[in-house]
Amino acid sequence: MRREKIVRYRSVLLLLLGVTGLSCDRASRTPTTAPSNEAAVTAAKAAEQAFHAGCDEWYAARQAGTDTSAAAAKIGLSYSDFLKHIKNTPYEPNNEWLFPQGQIAFAGSYVKADGSTWSYLVGKGQTGLRMSAWKRAEWSVRRVGNLDVPTLPGHGFAASLNLEPRDLFDKFHVSLGNRPDDAEDRLLIPYTIGDVGGAIELRRVGQEWQFHPDRGEVGPLQWWRPFADRAATRPAA
Repeated sequence: MRREKIVRYRSVLLLLLGVTGLSCDRASRTPTTAPSNEAAVTAAKAAEQAFHAGCDEWYAARQAGTDTSAAAAKIGLSYSDFLKHIKNTPYEPNNEWLFPQGQIAFAGSYVKADGSTWSYLVGKGQTGLRMSAWKRAEWSVRRVGNLDVPTLPGHGFAASLNLEPRDLFDKFHVSLGNRPDDAEDRLLIPYTIGDVGGAIELRRVGQEWQFHPDRGEVGPLQWWRPFADRAATRPAA
């Protein structure tokens, strides 16, 4: 009888120690400086506003013929800050990387027929040339079934042009673009593919943006074959 009591007491003691150890372990894994949702949302919104402001500053500098590098740095930093803070909130951003690789070819804003304003960036990305756009609007909540889902303003790719064959991508580069007429939603983006150069026109057709290169063929899903014409000169190896 005495032996049974000792065994029972040991079991209870081990159980208590195990629970205590688990509680301590959980506490040690919880960051004491983790931002609250409210603080993270505030920081993410501030970064988003800085992103929009950076797009406006970039456009103003480009149209004035002045240096765009400070505005480009602001856009990149604010986008990075947004991604850093948004992960600590219930909001889910587009999982695509929306910032160009290398130099921003163009940035600014445009207005849709519904009156909404969108910021945009144009530059090299993924498999060719990309235009990403971000709606300037209040953050909201949408109803999905019985749940209220926190929702960010619309953002993603507005236009794309994909190089074919894909081995041309590393030789493809773009430089600062131009907007010939402020009254038109039309841009010209200079490019090079190795030692071959030209310009790609980006224009709005209805409510859609489309890339129109100056050479080759554009097929389904915007796959661009710049040297599809046999007479076209391919870049030097």
